[in-house]
Amino acid sequence: MIEKIFDEYTSNYDMSDEGIRLKWEHSYRVQELSIKYAKRIGFSERDIFLASVIGLFHDIGRFEQWKVYQTFDDVKTIDHADYGIEILFDGGLINSFPLDDYEKEIVRFAIKNHNKFVIEDTTDGRKLMHAKLIRDTDKIDIFKIHAENPFIKIKETEEEISPKVIESVINHVQVDKKDVRNVNDQIVVLLCFAFDINYDECLEEMKNNIKEYFVKVNRKHIYQDAYDEIMKYIESREENVRD
Repeated sequence: MIEKIFDEYTSNYDMSDEGIRLKWEHSYRVQELSIKYAKRIGFSERDIFLASVIGLFHDIGRFEQWKVYQTFDDVKTIDHADYGIEILFDGGLINSFPLDDYEKEIVRFAIKNHNKFVIEDTTDGRKLMHAKLIRDTDKIDIFKIHAENPFIKIKETEEEISPKVIESVINHVQVDKKDVRNVNDQIVVLLCFAFDINYDECLEEMKNNIKEYFVKVNRKHIYQDAYDEIMKYIESREENVRD
């Protein structure tokens, strides 16, 4: 049922447009990842369904963003998560879903927070677990896209990585966008997504996708230290899980 709602909404967009098609395919893959990891983590059947809804609709704001602006850059255009909430809630699309009022609020919280620098404070455990899951599964597939989709072109220069960006790597935190100074910084921003993986169950696939992505990078000497530190961080977490 939710797939029908999604396909009816996205049928208003040109699927021959590479940007639209990319986000349609991404949405379905993130839905699959969300279901897979919700089961692996131990979500209840109802929460697995909620994870499926959130996974499929997390980027619903991207379609109009691309149609209007021809870019997925939130800084230069609109916050796609906030716009997705407008579509779902202000536009009433959420009322087509078989969800009670509390479940709708879980969907709202998770989608709104899936792209933010940090998740907003909440004492609601279910909202938090769904926000964490969609952040993980979205990032896993973002690396897959960057590694495999020819539509995504990696731009590189010989510029040095900015000091604040290097500091983020050393401190094992995501890069604040205000600290980004050049194109090469953006590549490290992507690599640092690894520091925001919440569920240990997602680590292995994330690591493998980062490896695939790094193969595509040409000027590896610029990013090698950051890449090595990120791999070491992930492997250290995996060792702690095994212990």
